[in-house]
Amino acid sequence: MNSSNSQKRRHKSNPGSQQTEPLNAKIEVEPNTHNPDLLWETLKQLHPVYRIGWSYAATQPPDSLRFVSHLPHRIKVVTAGNHEVTFDEFGGGGTHPTLERLQLGLPQTASHKEVAQGCKELLHDVLYLEDEVIEICGIKIYGTPWVPRFGTSGFSCSRGLPLLEIWDKIPTDTDILLTHSPPLGYGDTTKSDKHVGCAELLNTVTKRVKPKFHVYGHIHNGYGVFSNGKTTFINASVCNDQYRPVHEPVVFDFPLPPGYCRGDFMKLSLETLQEQRLLSGSFMKTRKKETAFNMTKIEKVINGIDAQTASD
Repeated sequence: MNSSNSQKRRHKSNPGSQQTEPLNAKIEVEPNTHNPDLLWETLKQLHPVYRIGWSYAATQPPDSLRFVSHLPHRIKVVTAGNHEVTFDEFGGGGTHPTLERLQLGLPQTASHKEVAQGCKELLHDVLYLEDEVIEICGIKIYGTPWVPRFGTSGFSCSRGLPLLEIWDKIPTDTDILLTHSPPLGYGDTTKSDKHVGCAELLNTVTKRVKPKFHVYGHIHNGYGVFSNGKTTFINASVCNDQYRPVHEPVVFDFPLPPGYCRGDFMKLSLETLQEQRLLSGSFMKTRKKETAFNMTKIEKVINGIDAQTASD
């Protein structure tokens, strides 16, 4: 199916199935959020999942994740995930290996935050979003790297209220949502056919934010394109469960909003967008500190409750 057809299919809806959610709907924690597989049995009647045939880019699998900076695309927007432990300023991935500090020219006493800042400074030719939004020709893209906690991976957070506080920061006017975690029910099944997506992310996307596209990865076995009739969900995992890069990239078109044209996009520079991100980031950093403080208090209260069974 080509991109134009996919757009037509995405915008089709059944008037009889439309449900109006209140503006800025308040999202609550699901009672069984710590058992997503059981919870999905309850919720799946409310959330239709349509698997979509899609056109995939013909390309050779990359040798490593470094391929991103060498891609020819004019603007590249990325976020981190649980494997980017050195990006996690809160030390969610445990102690960083000595090698990272040596490569960054940092002393072995360097903090998690110093290591994370050093790693992010090495990113070239990409826009990195960490609980941040960037607007490109009127298209608003929000990126966040967090996943439900398991093990000592990076950007891990307990299910329920701690993760919901993170998702609450996603603006309601987001057009493209970029997360690492999948929502519950849409491309979130492991090789043992268990659902491990986040229920609070599902409710945030379907009830409050309602982006046109939600792009994520994390659960490699869930690769594919899905829809609920309003949002297109894309699990774009390049690797399979054996960490072999065998899945093709997913390509989709997003029409420019009224008032913008291709010429506007061609005039954009990465430097201008970076400045825009940094300016908006001054506000986001304040919110991030507040959230981190609240998250720490909540984590202490519910420490040990989260029984995450997902395999990365």
